[in-house]
Amino acid sequence: KTARDMRIILEQMYGQKKRKVRVYQLMKDVYALRQGDLSIADFYAALKSKWEDLDYHSDLTWSSSQDQM
Repeated sequence: KTARDMRIILEQMYGQKKRKVRVYQLMKDVYALRQGDLSIADFYAALKSKWEDLDYHSDLTWSSSQDQM
């Protein structure tokens, strides 16, 4: 194998691990998020931001098109 092939394999291997770690951290952040002194709008914005980030990094497959809404 060439150096390029090895680089691609390593990027795929470590990229998947990095993504899984990021998804795990985002899920922890979502579960730990509390409104506290935040207004409803600020709390929702923080939660929505985490959800969008989680959606971007997650590789979940949907069983129904309605699951994506």
